[in-house]
Amino acid sequence: MVIVLHTKVSVTSIVEDVNGAPGLDYDLDASGQAEFYSLGKKATGTWSSTARKAPLDFKLADGSKLSLPRALVWVDVVP
Repeated sequence: MVIVLHTKVSVTSIVEDVNGAPGLDYDLDASGQAEFYSLGKKATGTWSSTARKAPLDFKLADGSKLSLPRALVWVDVVP
């Protein structure tokens, strides 16, 4: 399964590498749109964060909770 989270991204003042590239801060303390890919199918929905150290919540477009498989789940965070 692959989950794509859409969130706000801001540039930080932290230098990340020897070329001077600035760091990026991905806002995972909020909520946003999400796409879920599994077994050749795509579904849309939302993600949300209830607490800083709690797992993220995933819901499908119809409002039902997404069940994660017992296998690997890859998460991609994009603006």
